[in-house]
Amino acid sequence: MARHYPSETVKPAENKREAGPKEKKATTPKNDGKKEDAGE
Repeated sequence: MARHYPSETVKPAENKREAGPKEKKATTPKNDGKKEDAGE
């Protein structure tokens, strides 16, 4: 999932969380993002 973002933006899953605001906006609303975060 994180792969479809530039590698410099998301390397590990942890980085994905830190970039929350950006990736969440591009992928899904905040609420949905939180659900996915907990799932992973």
